[in-house]
Amino acid sequence: MDHPSLGLVVVIEHFPDVPVEDYEAAAQRVADADDPGTEDGTGRVTTVRGGKPALVTVSPDGSRSTIFWLEDGVEFVVRGPDLNESEALGVIESLELSPVAA
Repeated sequence: MDHPSLGLVVVIEHFPDVPVEDYEAAAQRVADADDPGTEDGTGRVTTVRGGKPALVTVSPDGSRSTIFWLEDGVEFVVRGPDLNESEALGVIESLELSPVAA
């Protein structure tokens, strides 16, 4: 999507790579394996959209962030070429998602 003030923001939705019941634990394992001293940046688990657990990854210089979360059995990912953590969280909270049809 082309955000009016942030530019390109990529929003991806797909079925998660892990079973839904294991999603939160898998996100925590990724965050726990994080080594802030590496060139890969950092990761942590937080909550978004009314308490849903989310994995937040941030580049070493803090300029890029990707956030993964599960909603109604679908994994959503928000990222952008110059989207920092605060901006990504703001985009997530403003998204209007349609309920998934059963």
